Amino acid sequence: VARRLAIAADCAQAISSGMQLASIAYGSVDGGAERLVQQAAAVLGWTLGASIGGVAILATPVVAPFVVGLGLAALARPEGAARVGHAIGETAYGGVGYLSETATVEFLAIAIASIDDAMLGAIGVNAHTAAVLGDEGAEITGLDTVAALAAGIASRISPGGGGQVALAPVRRTVRVSPPDGIADRVDRIPGDAAQIRIDRYDAGPGRADGVPRFEVYLGGTRDFSLQPGAEPWDMTSNVRGVAGVDADSVRAVQIAMADAGITADTPVVFTGYSQGGLIAARLASMPEYSTRGLVTVGAPSGQVRVPAEIPSLIIEHTDDLVPVTGGVRRPGGTGVVVARTALSHRPAPGGNVLPAHALAEYQRTATLSDAAIDPRVVRTREALAAVTPGSVATTSVDYRAVRVGAPKG
Repeated sequence: VARRLAIAADCAQAISSGMQLASIAYGSVDGGAERLVQQAAAVLGWTLGASIGGVAILATPVVAPFVVGLGLAALARPEGAARVGHAIGETAYGGVGYLSETATVEFLAIAIASIDDAMLGAIGVNAHTAAVLGDEGAEITGLDTVAALAAGIASRISPGGGGQVALAPVRRTVRVSPPDGIADRVDRIPGDAAQIRIDRYDAGPGRADGVPRFEVYLGGTRDFSLQPGAEPWDMTSNVRGVAGVDADSVRAVQIAMADAGITADTPVVFTGYSQGGLIAARLASMPEYSTRGLVTVGAPSGQVRVPAEIPSLIIEHTDDLVPVTGGVRRPGGTGVVVARTALSHRPAPGGNVLPAHALAEYQRTATLSDAAIDPRVVRTREALAAVTPGSVATTSVDYRAVRVGAPKG
């Protein structure tokens, strides 16, 4: 019996090793196929842009805000919101729930990634130069370039972003313990009045450096209006965040971090959901912070280059549209991507246009990430857990940020 058990153990170990190698090989092949599709889409995008001319392409960022603004104006009235909401519900959930189809997400990801190629073709840049400048070449242009152009035009049409931001602590909790795994981190992301939560851990007897550690948790978009208002977690900050230019939500987090005592020498881990994940990735990429880890869930942060030495876990759903709006993930320093189809075995629930983007769904995926045995995920979990050992549980503060002097809606 002992001999047979030993043989079975060896076989199980061999199967485990084979599965891990197969997973790595599958990821490499999938990544290569994805790059080929992106290159083909870039050529198609350039061809389309060159064919229809520059006027239509360059007018799109100007015309689109007006078209969307008309829809938002309808939503401003309760009866209009009811009619539009009913129409969206009938469209999204009455049939196959196409907004939550993986094929829809993949198509939009390719289309969004090709916008810069279409614009280059429209303004007369030749195909070879466009290929060198784009994501598939020197990465000089990309979705961030298009977003920066859109942000500049939007600031002319509807000023109000890039203003002053004020914040105040809305709740203070003492004796908070360090996070226990990925799911615990995701569970701490603020979802009520506050957009920011900062936990501080002072050095205990087991740590002699005396330097506090910090965990920063950032919530998702709160206002989907294109008109900047009092809420800095809005679409203006989303666009500016994707563009890599100054965003009010990013500035609000920096003010909160300074208030909490975070300096260039204090280790910090960022965790963010949706726009909060985009902010977290932007902050993690800044050299002025001593970032020791990053966790993003459902974040449009594909264009953000986080240094490779920072342990990063990027959780995405293949049927969630939001992550692809941040563009294709650039090679190098992207961290470990954990992806699954959230609604693969059940229909899309009603009442939510993007159910796969729900934080509750990402909490389920985070729980699966805690149980994953893939060595890349395990190493990242261990690196994140190694930031706060020997610390004394101390304080947690929630912050609520607002724009000062924002125009009234």
